[in-house]
Amino acid sequence: MEISRYVARYQRDCPEHERLSTGFTSALAAEAEQQGMVWGRLLHDWMRDGIAPQPEEFATHCVTYLQWYQRVSAELLAASDAHGDDEADDAMLHDLTAFSFHRLNTRSLGLWRQLFYGDLDQAALRALVDQARFELSTDVMLFAQVREMTLGDIAGEDEEQHRFRAWHTGMLTEIDACIALLEATRSDAHVLVLPAPPQFERFAGEANADMLVIDTAARQAIGVQIKASHAWQSVERYDRRRIVMLDGIEDLQNSRAMRTDPRRSARRTVSWPGLVGAHYLRTLPVQRIQSRWVTRRQALNLKLAARHYVGQIADRNAQVFDRCRRLVLQALQAPESAGLAVAG
Repeated sequence: MEISRYVARYQRDCPEHERLSTGFTSALAAEAEQQGMVWGRLLHDWMRDGIAPQPEEFATHCVTYLQWYQRVSAELLAASDAHGDDEADDAMLHDLTAFSFHRLNTRSLGLWRQLFYGDLDQAALRALVDQARFELSTDVMLFAQVREMTLGDIAGEDEEQHRFRAWHTGMLTEIDACIALLEATRSDAHVLVLPAPPQFERFAGEANADMLVIDTAARQAIGVQIKASHAWQSVERYDRRRIVMLDGIEDLQNSRAMRTDPRRSARRTVSWPGLVGAHYLRTLPVQRIQSRWVTRRQALNLKLAARHYVGQIADRNAQVFDRCRRLVLQALQAPESAGLAVAG
């Protein structure tokens, strides 16, 4: 959909609302929401009126934003250690989803700059995408290891495990999806993939997007709603002119066979995100990682963790990247009156 028509559905500012939780995560989540709204206003102004911040102003904002994220992440970790898991109810897990945008966004600042100023050539943009993918993959390994330690080799179905599994699955699926969708940017410098700020996500109703894909040359935009499994097929509440669905199992190939009952040896296929990021790390040459991003020891440890996580599960990233690229390109090119579907 043409950019100015696309953004017309979204508010520049989020409506007033009450927080679900009064726990230790509430104040931090409120901060995260306010920070996310700043990015939403920047995006709304650019899409509606073509207004971009001055380069110096934007550079300063990025510095202070990263400083905020590092501070609040440390506070959240300290609070989690102090309170433990006993207080982690549904409302607190909902609070923590406010940080999902920032986790992706801190890896995407160069893409925002490209959106506003378009001053990178294809080679520079590919290097930017490679760095973002590496950083996102290290995030995947951090959260995947926590998930694996918590759930083990059994996909249990008791209430506590189900709640944690659902939250963790959604978070990891979004990171994997971002890694895969960046193939569109790596192939075409005009097609930019960005996490959706709150105005375009949790406050957008049926136009709710997790990611946004913008073709700056064709002046087209589409939102991507990411689901861990094909359960979304029974949900018709999305604005299919503005939203394309991405399925964690079908499109990202994020599944594995697991036991669901400790008393039985039978296994069934379940959603198991993190495979895209783990396979991406597993196949990166150590020398390339060492020369660009981290030390050799860190590179070896990351690759070892990635190999452990994927085990014997086949690497399908080439197909996944191509599928996700085609998914969003087809959606960008679709007539505005047409409904959007998953890639075939």
